[in-house]
Formats: sequence, structure tokens, C-alpha cells
Amino acid sequence: PRRRYPFVDAGDRSTEITAGDVEAAGPDHAVVHVCGKGDRVDPDFEGRGWRLDATVHVVDDSLLNQPSPRLLEGLELLADRFHGE
Repeated sequence: PRRRYPFVDAGDRSTEITAGDVEAAGPDHAVVHVCGKGDRVDPDFEGRGWRLDATVHVVDDSLLNQPSPRLLEGLELLADRFHGE
């Protein structure tokens, strides 16, 4: 089944969420892309206070943080990681 992003409605601005919000959503996957860090981010969620039973994907922030052709590369990367080839 198709799942939607549980934290904000389509078209609305994102807001800060708590570790409890993330845990309550029960994600199958978590994507970490920290502005300015590229793909040099520790995927360890213990430091973030989140207890998740999810596959964690670290993605270079330049692939997701700006509207450009690189955004398509980021979407393709996530599609491959979520669904395989």
C-alpha cells in the first residue's frame, strides 16, 4: 500500500517534530540528509533520541535540499534504496 508523509499535509510548510512523533509514525524507512553535511552523517539514531525499527538511509543533502536536476537524482536514489532495481 502507498504511504504518505505523516507530519504535514501536502503543500503546507514543514515544522519541527519530536522524537515521539517519529516513533509514533512507525516508519519502515528513515532518510537522514543534514544540510551542509553531504553524506558524512552518522546514521546512528541513538544520538537523536529516536528508537526506530526502520532502515536508515543517509543521503547527500545536495540531492534533496534544493530544486534542481540533482533532486531527480535524489529521488531515483531513494526509489532504488526503498524498492531495489
